[in-house]
Amino acid sequence: MDDKIDAAGFRLFLDKELIINYGGYGVVVRAATGTAQLAVKLMVASQAHIAAAAIHECQVLSELPAHPNVVRLHSAHVCKGSDPKIRALVAAVSERLATMDDPIAAHHRIHSPLLPEHDVHLIAYEMLSGRTLFEAVTHRPVPLPKADVRCLFLQLSHAVAHCHSHGIAHLDLKVSLRSRLDPPP
Repeated sequence: MDDKIDAAGFRLFLDKELIINYGGYGVVVRAATGTAQLAVKLMVASQAHIAAAAIHECQVLSELPAHPNVVRLHSAHVCKGSDPKIRALVAAVSERLATMDDPIAAHHRIHSPLLPEHDVHLIAYEMLSGRTLFEAVTHRPVPLPKADVRCLFLQLSHAVAHCHSHGIAHLDLKVSLRSRLDPPP
């Protein structure tokens, strides 16, 4: 197997760090285009509601004005399951999921057969560095000081308020997501 796949304008490196996260509808993988590092959500639209969710996510994020604590949409692509590069990408992600020490990952829906008529949505976001909120809170020898909790909570609440002020409700907030929250000083 090659150590990288070029698909839909992205270069995806097939190393142990390929998968960033996974959820009910998709898998987020590391990618690059030019000099930009990206997080690309891969969604196999094997069912109509998955395609609708991908389209809705892109539409909402493309209309949302920038905010310092909200991830930015880079681009979105829809490819066919018949594309050999997309098939190779889905196979590589499926293989990586199957080897993860997590029963949810091992049985992720991306493992279902990729048919040529399936649309595969690739939604690219800016790459967020640093820890998840969960890691920031739990990987410490002592509890977070109140001032640090306040700082993180204010940033999170400002991001949610920004979305709400534009008619958007984030329905999947969780501490396991990478965030645009700046660590407390």
